[in-house]
Formats: sequence, C-alpha cells, structure tokens
Amino acid sequence: MSQLSPTPPTNTDRTSEVTTDFVSPAQISPADASQLLEIDAQPLMQNFRQAVQLSSNAPELFQSIFRIVAAETECLAMWRVQASSPDDALQWSVVSDDNANALWISIENQLTDVVRKSESTDQICSATILPQRKHLLVAAPANATSAPTEPREFLAGCFVVSQQSSLRIQWLMGIASQSVDQWFLKHQTASIQSQSRSLNEALELISNIGNTETTTEAGITIANALRRLFKADQVAMAKVHHNKPTLLAISDVEKLDNNSACSALLKSAISQAINTTTTVTFPHADSTQPAANELPLKNWCQSNNAAAAINLPMKLGNGEIVGALLVTYSQSAPAPQLQDYLEKMTELIAQQFSIACRANRSTGELIQSKFALPKPTAKRLTLATIAVAALMAIPMPYRVKCDCQIQPIERRFVAAPYDGILEKSLVEIGELVSSDQVIARLEGRQLRIELAGLEAEYEGAKRRRDSSLAQREIAQSQIARSEMNRLSAEIELLNHRIQDLNVRSPITGVIVAGDMEKAQGAPLETGQTLFEVAPLETMVAEIGIPENEIQYIKKNDNVVLKINSFPFENWEGKLKQIHPSAEIVADQTVFVAEVEIDNRTGTLRPGMEGVAKISTRWSPIGWNLFHNAWESVRCWTIW
Repeated sequence: MSQLSPTPPTNTDRTSEVTTDFVSPAQISPADASQLLEIDAQPLMQNFRQAVQLSSNAPELFQSIFRIVAAETECLAMWRVQASSPDDALQWSVVSDDNANALWISIENQLTDVVRKSESTDQICSATILPQRKHLLVAAPANATSAPTEPREFLAGCFVVSQQSSLRIQWLMGIASQSVDQWFLKHQTASIQSQSRSLNEALELISNIGNTETTTEAGITIANALRRLFKADQVAMAKVHHNKPTLLAISDVEKLDNNSACSALLKSAISQAINTTTTVTFPHADSTQPAANELPLKNWCQSNNAAAAINLPMKLGNGEIVGALLVTYSQSAPAPQLQDYLEKMTELIAQQFSIACRANRSTGELIQSKFALPKPTAKRLTLATIAVAALMAIPMPYRVKCDCQIQPIERRFVAAPYDGILEKSLVEIGELVSSDQVIARLEGRQLRIELAGLEAEYEGAKRRRDSSLAQREIAQSQIARSEMNRLSAEIELLNHRIQDLNVRSPITGVIVAGDMEKAQGAPLETGQTLFEVAPLETMVAEIGIPENEIQYIKKNDNVVLKINSFPFENWEGKLKQIHPSAEIVADQTVFVAEVEIDNRTGTLRPGMEGVAKISTRWSPIGWNLFHNAWESVRCWTIW
C-alpha cells in the first residue's frame, strides 16, 4: 500500500462544504432497515469471514475488505488510517488503487475531519460534499481490542451515492470495521498462545540441558532446540574457554569438520560476539553498531546465501562468557520481538550450560582445575609431549573426501511406435512428467487417409462376396472373403496406430534427453528414440575416489553426502559398487563408486554436484593425519 503524508494540509477553504452525520446500529429505523435487506447478507457475511480467515497480514486484510466493499458499492477510493492519539498526526495509507492519490488532494481536509469525528465519538461518521451531494465520505473505527499503547485503526472511504444508498454504505463500512476488529483479535490470541508455547519449550530445553552427559551433547541439544523454537535455518553452538571458541554443534549436522573452510568462517563470526561481549546482528537495525563488528557475520551470510544472522554471547551473571550462539536465517531477518526473546532465552540457558560443563568435565580438566600447572619447564614439555602422543594414538574412523555427482538410477527410453511424422513435442529437457502423461503427438492425417482407402476396399470386397454368393459362385466368394479378412486386419492395425498417436511417458520422472521441439514435422522411424526419462524416487551418487585412497575403501562403507545446492542438509548411504577400472575426471585419476540415495521427496536432480565423505577403517588419529605424507616420502625414496 502506498503511503501518504501523515500531516493534514494547512488550507481550510473547503471545510465549510462538509456536513457530518453519525450512524450506529441502534439508530436504524424500520424503514431504513428495509433498505439494508436489499443486501444479500449471507454471501456478504461469508465473504467478510473468508477475508478474516485467509488474510495473513493487515495490508492483505484491508485490500480484501476493499474488494468486498467495492463489489457492493461504487467506491472511488479507500484508506487505512492509524491514530496514535488525538494530538498526533494521522498516518494514511492507500488500500485501493493509485487513483486514490489524485482524489486525496481534493478531499484531504474533509476526510481528516470525518476520521477525527469518528475517533472522538467511536462511531461510524460520514460527510457529504456539497453542493452536489453525490460524494460521501465515511470513516469507521476498527481494532477496538487493541492495547492502549497501540494505534487505533480506521477505515475511510469515498463513495458515489444516491439519496437511498448512503445508509447502505455506512452499514457496509460498519461490517467491514467489525471484520478488522475480529482479525486483530484473532492474531492477538494466536500471539498469546505462541508465547505460552514458547515458555513451555524454554522450560523443557533447560530441563534437557541438565539431563545431558557430555558438553557436546548439551551443545547439540541447545542448537537443535533453538533452531526449532525460533524457526531458524541453522543454529551453531560454541563453547568458550579463555575467550577462544570451540565449535560444539551445528543444528541437524551429525558430525563436524573443524578443519574445513566453513568451520573457520563460522568461528570467525562467533568470535565477534565474544570479543565485543554484546549481541551482533546482520543486517543491524541499530545504527550505533560499528560496521566492523558485522563484517564477519556479513561474510558468513554471503558464503551461505543467508539473509540475516544473530550472534549472541552466553554470559553469566558475573559477566563471564561460557559460550556463544550464531543463529542464521535464509529468508529474512527475524522481528525485533523475536530477537529480544532470543536474548532472554540465551541468558536462561547460559547458567544451565555452565552447570552442565562443570558436571561433565574430563579427567584432564578436573586435574587442571585442582592443581596449578608450573611455569614452562622440561617436565611441562614432557607432559605436553605425552599428551600429544596419547591423542595421536586415539582411534578414529578414517574419512576419505571425494567429489560426487547425482545421476538417475536408471533411464527409460521413449521410442517412436511406428513410422510417422512428429506433430508436436509437449515437454522439454529437465521437465517433470508423470506416468502415462502425453509428452508428444504424432501426425495422424496420413493414417486416416490410408484407413479411409482400406475401408472403401473392404466395402468393395464385401459387395463382391455378396454378389458371388447370390450367383452361387463359391470360388469367387471365397476369394472376396479372403480379401475382406486381409483388409480387416490392416484396418485394425491402422486403428490401433491412430489410437496411439499420443506418445506417453512410461514412468514418473524427469526428461533428461530428447529436445524434439525443433524436430516438429520431421519424419520418424519405428524404434527411433524420442526421449529419455529418469525416475526420481531413487538416485545414484557417482563418487570419484582418488587413486591413492582406493586401497582403504571397500564395498558397503558408510558415505555422507553434502550437495552444493543444499548446504544445510546431509544424505547418507553405503557404497554399492566400485568400478574396477580407473577413469580420468578433471585431470585426476579416480575410481568411480556408486551410492543409492532415497529421493522420494524429489529434492535431488540429475547433474547436481557435491562432496562425499567415506568412513573407512578405524585408525589412530596420527595415522589419519600424516599417512599421506609418509606414503609420498616412501614412494620417492624407497623402491
């Protein structure tokens, strides 16, 4: 809705041409009420109820009401008016089309007086523009259930009327204002219910944090619960020790790769809230926030195609920071009220998270808390070396990172059923089709001409048979009957071909080959391939395993896939097959392996690319990190 000036003009030369009337349901006389019966009340009220039920926001509601009123009257323009107090200027916005802006110039003073009268009397007010008395200005108060701090809502309109229709217009505006009141009451009730539900979920989250057995489990619980509670696309949780963040969990991500570029960018964004000890947002609504503070968040949002992000430090009452949260939204920034609630929620869970961290400390952390370590000495260096060696000996599954591409599990070919001419292609490459859907049509004119000729020959053979039988020429009648049988078979074949002029898809899937749009009118041969259709229920990920890693990978190894088009989702599967021969892909020698992926939702499409991580045998962390370098040294030095 276009906005108009909130301040009324200073010229008052037309105010003398206004006469103001008031109307309320109790003032309607029986004679006047009979005029109202001309309104088809049942469908009209149904329309207003539908507007209240189907409108998701206030501008949409006012536009729906305008369409209903305009259908019943000759409404020139309608405005939505908000009044904070009698002393403040009215806020106007156009509900109808842009023609209202031109009309506004000539009636602004009169319409402002009518709205002010309606505000002071809390009734439907109208004014007739003299001397023609053909235009009626009506203002109706709405949103009577609003809080005292919220502005009052009014409906204002300009109508072309006759002497008999002014009351009808006033009554319609009254019904419209009641609909607005019902809509605001409905949404206030929904807001209260949502707040109550959020409070229950917050208490449940605090209880779940207390039931966790490890710090990582507490972080996963917090990240997943906040993502669901605040309808975010992703929530990252980090633990803070000596002002350095340690990434604990990302919502809906099973395993973290702390060495990836994405994790480094995430830690950089989280560190900003830790360094400033305040909430950092992007885009920020507070102009006092330094632009440098939002730069890491901006880089994070741009790399993940996100629209907004909120970075919150988890502070205790004494100011100590025990963790940090990064909440990401891909569509739009959250409302300020939601951000305030998120900050309050962070204050509640920070204390509970601190308790969980202290309760779930490791043996090393307990020793460090009980005994103060001495200054750097040979003993301390020895202990550090032993700790590193012990860490390198911890077994972990070795993961091989590979590139992958999504392909259909099978391809069905649609061929020309017989020789003919392509009349029209109805689909394009990449289009989704359903089973038995018509995807092309063959021209049937030549077939119908042949059919007509054969039917004529059949009738001639039939007459010859009947004539021969009448003349008792048995041999001639048998010849004619054989001719009829031959023609009948050919007619049946042509009828079958005419019925199959529509080429149909054999399965539900996507067209992966066969752009026949430019081949319309071209002759086709029997068996000529027209289209290739691939089903989407199950897809195959073709994984390129590097040559130096193939020795560690075997069939049925677990694979986790991340597709570039969906950075926040993972797909899991097992290696079904490894091709025996190597291939050259992007100047690299690889062995192609296949993984079947369930795609009943239709999310994945052929040709999508991503990254696959294959979990192989359990090996010490030191071997996982350094075996490639060791093998390279052996390859070049030992024969």
